[in-house]
Amino acid sequence: MTCYGQSAGSFSFRITNSEGETLLSDVYSKTGRDLAVYHFETPEFGYYYVEILGTKTDSTRYNFMIGSPTYELEIGYLSCEEGSITMTSSGGTRTAHFDGSTMPGLPTGAVVSDVKMTGVSSTAASSIRLENRETGFSFNLTNLTWFGDDLISMNLPLDSMWIAQFEYRKAITFTPILRVNYVYPVYE
Repeated sequence: MTCYGQSAGSFSFRITNSEGETLLSDVYSKTGRDLAVYHFETPEFGYYYVEILGTKTDSTRYNFMIGSPTYELEIGYLSCEEGSITMTSSGGTRTAHFDGSTMPGLPTGAVVSDVKMTGVSSTAASSIRLENRETGFSFNLTNLTWFGDDLISMNLPLDSMWIAQFEYRKAITFTPILRVNYVYPVYE
């Protein structure tokens, strides 16, 4: 079992069988965006439940990946194929392409967990919309920080074309870089 939560911290969890018997009880510890992996072999076919006992008072969402393989988290950077993007003061949009398949050493099966557009100041663009060409899924990055998270459940393959649409406010030139945090399966 690996768990990728939105924030750093720890919580207690327990795995029970369909009779309610506790088979594993532990504390999930997490720092930053690191993934912790817990190995548990089911003794027989049946239903098993993961219960989060929690130690936080605020609301947090978690995505669990249960079963083999386990997953590792890495960071990668995709360069803009156009190089620099030039905006004009008359407004409008500009398009940039980021090809994930050109990333060296990209593991098979890598999917994106979150993204951040760097190299773009908060005054250079009024919005950034990002699309994964393979799936057709698109989303807006958070204004000013240019961040998009909670993407892991969307199964967006990193090794595809990513298209950014920049809406802009003023005449400026910038060189965007797409930073991606991604997970990939590790088979034992």
